[in-house]
Amino acid sequence: MQNKNEIQNWSVPTLAVVGDAAWLSCHNRAIACAEKLKTAYCEMLKVLIEIDAHAYYFQLEKPDLHSYCVEILHLPTHTAYDFTNVIRTSKLVPELADAVLSGRTSISKARRVCSVITPQNAKEWIDLVCECPLRTIKKAVAIANPRAAVEESMKYVSGDILEISFAVSEEWSELLRNVKDLLSQKTSRAVSTEEALFVLMSDFKAKNDPIKKAERAKLKRERKSTLADPTHADVSMKSESRYRPASVENEVILRDLNQCGHVDRTGKRCTQKRWLQKHHIVEFSKGGRHSVENLETLCSGHHRMKHSIQPSH
Repeated sequence: MQNKNEIQNWSVPTLAVVGDAAWLSCHNRAIACAEKLKTAYCEMLKVLIEIDAHAYYFQLEKPDLHSYCVEILHLPTHTAYDFTNVIRTSKLVPELADAVLSGRTSISKARRVCSVITPQNAKEWIDLVCECPLRTIKKAVAIANPRAAVEESMKYVSGDILEISFAVSEEWSELLRNVKDLLSQKTSRAVSTEEALFVLMSDFKAKNDPIKKAERAKLKRERKSTLADPTHADVSMKSESRYRPASVENEVILRDLNQCGHVDRTGKRCTQKRWLQKHHIVEFSKGGRHSVENLETLCSGHHRMKHSIQPSH
């Protein structure tokens, strides 16, 4: 950094009326704030590592560290993403977190190499993030992992129209082109990429959506109800087998709408619809039955929380 004499020799016409003393005082305050900011980021990383190691976010009924950062600490999503990625990667490459904690690099630079750093190449990438500007780091990562150069994003461009960005392979591109050709032939008009993807996703959802599958299974059971053994469900639930009857699974899916059913102390229900698991309210090992009343849908984080602690209300 330039010394005080060098700064005083700068020509800043717009600040001339303020005077050297005021401008240098403001500049020194900015430097002090920058140092405090660096220290704050290091302290934040240090405490988040501890929170993650002990899963302390369970105490506030949050399923994972990212949710804790965004919903409890109110960090911007991209900042939470930086911290959680560096912490997760540092479990395999501790040197990455060490580089941030020692002040040799920033959390944002460290996050950029999470997709490519390994215990084997750690020294090379850590030297890069400590010595090079962000632009150089991005270029090196793009060469090592081209997909990492394009971050998946979805943003509004106007009204209800969104722009989506993500990297694809040549094979994916060719497959999409074939689908567009088939749909264009079928509809006798040129089909856009948006239309083709919408058709594919709609068909996939119709066939694989657990709620739709549960509804179809329920309807099928109702049609065969006259032939069904009325004691079948009770026998299945009393069985010591860990196999859960499909009929019970489907009823739980329909009741919970295939979404994590955890409701926190503020009355807010978890919005997670992936990584879902079935939890026995009364543990199976303690005689809990495979019944709709004894099962609840939980995301993996809240499922771990249920088995880890009993939150106090």
